[in-house]
Amino acid sequence: MAQSGDTGQNSVDTTDVVTTNDKFDTREDVLKWAEDVGIANKVSIIITRATPSIDGSGWKVQVQCGFHNHRLPDQYACHPRNARLTAEENKHVEELAKCRVAPRNIVISLKEKNPEFVVDANQIYRKRNKLQKEERGPGTDTQHLLQMLDDVNFVTWNRRRDDGSNVLSDIFWAHPDSIKLFNLFPTVLTMDCTYKTNKYKLPLLEIVGTTSTNLTFIEGFAYMEYEKTDNYRWALEKLKGLFTKQDILPQVIVTDRELALMNAIEFVFPHAVNLLCTWHVNKNVSSRCSVLVPKDMRDLVKNSWNNVVFSSNEVEYGLNLNEFEQAYVNSSKILDYVKNSWLNNYKEIFVTA
Repeated sequence: MAQSGDTGQNSVDTTDVVTTNDKFDTREDVLKWAEDVGIANKVSIIITRATPSIDGSGWKVQVQCGFHNHRLPDQYACHPRNARLTAEENKHVEELAKCRVAPRNIVISLKEKNPEFVVDANQIYRKRNKLQKEERGPGTDTQHLLQMLDDVNFVTWNRRRDDGSNVLSDIFWAHPDSIKLFNLFPTVLTMDCTYKTNKYKLPLLEIVGTTSTNLTFIEGFAYMEYEKTDNYRWALEKLKGLFTKQDILPQVIVTDRELALMNAIEFVFPHAVNLLCTWHVNKNVSSRCSVLVPKDMRDLVKNSWNNVVFSSNEVEYGLNLNEFEQAYVNSSKILDYVKNSWLNNYKEIFVTA
């Protein structure tokens, strides 16, 4: 309860609903009554002192303050005093968190066990963070990562900034089984960065290999301080060091139009063909269509563009491009965009022809 007797416009007096003349046989009965009344009225009842009646007639409730100096919430489910996990729920959360189950799915699992469960995903996030801190111990996140990689025999490299500090700038790691697959199937690699997947906002470079049956496997990862050619070159040099035979190197590397990565590939793997990922290209064109093309024309533009991209030979490419230009001659902005951003400089590394 609030300890203020303020009865202003936003205050609420709940004295009547928390007042009772009933006598309770045990302390547990009092607590159960307080919990039920609190949930029913969307308030928390705080017990400041708990002793049985002097005359031995049982337990009774004496209200010290029934005022709230704020309006009551629309729902009580997420109130911190109500949103507490039981010992059994805590154990269940710990088991699922260790299995890397998403917090929202942990909430669903708890509600399946108990339909009256009131904790939301935010409480589960906090519980998971607490468990992770306990698991990590006194070390930093980075130290914990490196220790975990070492414990399961990953091959790892890291380097520090060149400013004389002890701050790591880049980390590369690969699983031993991935390295075996990499040496068996080195022909085609796909590389891409994901963003904002960690508390440090570092880009995570993911390197994927392809088997002879068109299945993919994770080859390695690299956290990089910057998306600069130097950082990419360092990561690719470590990747190159995983080959057991230096005369067997990637022949095709697929990327998005990340110029720093493309420059690094040209330096580290000069004999590999760097292709652009058509999915990324088409996604960019689609996004630009949403800005430059009227809504009723967007699907037509995308279909015509796909015809250009997937032309099977140069003659077909010329015909499809001419059709694209003629159809959208009045939409100069989208024409300029696809030519200047993609076709003029990069058509040889993403158009099928």
